[in-house]
Amino acid sequence: MIKQEIIRGYSFFKKKGLKSTITKAKRHIKEQAAYKMWPALSEERREKQRNRKFAYRPLISIIVPLYNTPVDFLEELVDSVIAQTYSNWELCLADGTAKETEITRRVRKYMENEDRIKYKILDENEGISGNTNKAMEMAAGDYIALADHDDILSPSALYEIVRAINKNSHTDVLYTDEDKVDTDGKGYYMPHFKPDYNEEYFLANNYICHFFVVKRDIALSTGGFDSEYDGAQDYDFIWKCIERAEHVHHVPKVLYHWRCHMNSTAGRPESKLYAYENGAKVLRAHYKRCGIDADVEMYPESYGYYKTTYRLTSKPEVTVLTIGGSGDAGSRIKYQCSRIHVDDYNIDKINDAILKQNNRYVLLADGNAKIDANHIKTLLSYVLRDNTAVAGGRIYDNHGKLLFGGFTLGIRGSFGYAFQGAGKSDRGYYLRIAVPQQTMAVCGCFMMIDTEYFSKVGGFDNEMDFATAVADYCLKVRTTTDKISVYVPDATIKTKRSKEYYADVMSLQKFKAKWSNIIQKGDPFYNKNLTLNFADYSLRKKGVKY
Repeated sequence: MIKQEIIRGYSFFKKKGLKSTITKAKRHIKEQAAYKMWPALSEERREKQRNRKFAYRPLISIIVPLYNTPVDFLEELVDSVIAQTYSNWELCLADGTAKETEITRRVRKYMENEDRIKYKILDENEGISGNTNKAMEMAAGDYIALADHDDILSPSALYEIVRAINKNSHTDVLYTDEDKVDTDGKGYYMPHFKPDYNEEYFLANNYICHFFVVKRDIALSTGGFDSEYDGAQDYDFIWKCIERAEHVHHVPKVLYHWRCHMNSTAGRPESKLYAYENGAKVLRAHYKRCGIDADVEMYPESYGYYKTTYRLTSKPEVTVLTIGGSGDAGSRIKYQCSRIHVDDYNIDKINDAILKQNNRYVLLADGNAKIDANHIKTLLSYVLRDNTAVAGGRIYDNHGKLLFGGFTLGIRGSFGYAFQGAGKSDRGYYLRIAVPQQTMAVCGCFMMIDTEYFSKVGGFDNEMDFATAVADYCLKVRTTTDKISVYVPDATIKTKRSKEYYADVMSLQKFKAKWSNIIQKGDPFYNKNLTLNFADYSLRKKGVKY
């Protein structure tokens, strides 16, 4: 693991420089120290899980394609499946090596004592997609689960999946958190604590990845895995499943351990650039199926992350409302827009200005920021979508420190702006600063709103300060119209740091009282294993109990 860490660290240093490397190293060391203290699944808990009587006990088919698989890696995978605390499973192994090998002998040895294992030697190697399809043809389960031939499942992986299915019978698709495991299968690190289903974030990266489980009928209806997207075939398959799903469920526990060695994308992502190029093709195909007019490109030097540009089919006039400052923020915009200015962050004045103007779309911006046409086009391309009412950009101060890079509900009992104070080279936890994602709210100092909903929800609450009133507004829109708010970092501005980015105590108290039920449930886009003391995505001292 140490050798792999050094190689990855040096690669990052060459791309990002010393300062970014030091920042990343400090975060990694802090995270790893916390993760080493993570609670393991005790034998007592395992026994309780084994004895659990579920009302519904679906058969889970774990499908695994094999090809020149290292024997010790496969044995660790098989052992981890046999050790599951939920017993109604089958393991379907399709071997594309196309001849009897040591793997064949080992698997048949397992099968002498374990009739839940199915093994087939294929006539020829059909590639990752073809071999996976052959494994799926062997499956008889109610649900299909995907696993790679060199990875490891947590003992409670299937138990937690079935537990979630029993809680919600409409669940079609499930996924879990994951981490990395070293070549020796002993060192666990880099946990990925994911959000609940966040379509905007999934459009930027296949964060769902492992452990993925889907109803059999949905899996079959997709036509299986497509070799056109080899390397990103899981991304394509998962999108097709989600397009057909009624309910996507996230289990916020690390239940899958992704083997990190130098032949894997986890260990050396640049070794399989074709996989990331095919990931962009996956998204283009998804947009085509959904009738969405968009361009897709890879984020430079961020393997596996994608940038979507929605083409504007119309260019409605926009009102640019600048607040405070000099008021000339929109004076150089080369876009059809009206401009109005409010001299301070007085809620009554802002509400009045929005209600009196005539355009449907309004861009609110701090009066000291420099706004251009690209900002308008980028944010407008989001709020023009049927499901989006608010889009907010990324904001830095004049010293290059982050003022707004996302929103987190529940921080210290109310809310916080994610990664506040981070430098420009910092991309955040799994690029959460750098890529678009759905959030519960945005920052009002740089946001585009669809005013169709503004008067319906009563505008901004004039008994709150501006920062809190905007968060309150986004939640009102979300709970009354089901329209979403999106953080769009591709629209980035720089402005002066001011008190408007910080909520006062009285406003926060009112916010907490008003939204206590939602706050108590937790921000769906912020994992329960992450701290609520700060909005920095660092780990809690004690995570969710297993």
